[in-house]
Amino acid sequence: MNDLDKILEFLIIHFNTKRNVWMPNVKSIQKDLFPYYNEDQIISLLNQIQNNRPDILIYKRTNAGDLIQITGLTESFFNQGGFTKIEEKRNFEFKKKNERENIEFEKTKVDLKLAEKTLKEFPKTKWFARIGFIIGILLLLKELYILIWK
Repeated sequence: MNDLDKILEFLIIHFNTKRNVWMPNVKSIQKDLFPYYNEDQIISLLNQIQNNRPDILIYKRTNAGDLIQITGLTESFFNQGGFTKIEEKRNFEFKKKNERENIEFEKTKVDLKLAEKTLKEFPKTKWFARIGFIIGILLLLKELYILIWK
């Protein structure tokens, strides 16, 4: 579970247990979840949630204090995998893209080796074609000679 989902879980649990008695703020999140983070890091995480999914969290910083509220969609979003699922999907797509790029790179290397081999063999093939052409003409002349003289 990533930090964004930890915040959502914290807000959902406290909202469901304390309802309207408790108003979450940056300091409570810092104290209960991330004591090793400073307030700016918590605010950054809240802003990430709000920027990525504005429909699941309302966060406003005012002179009177922080306003952090979850919406009706927050719990269903969290239960469906939340940001962890989004991150896993993004990582999976990144891995697939890297695999495709590696396959394309290997294919390009094989094509290059094949082209080099073809270019290396081209002069020999050219001489074989010339010799074959000359032999063909000689055989044609021989057959014409046999036809004409008989």
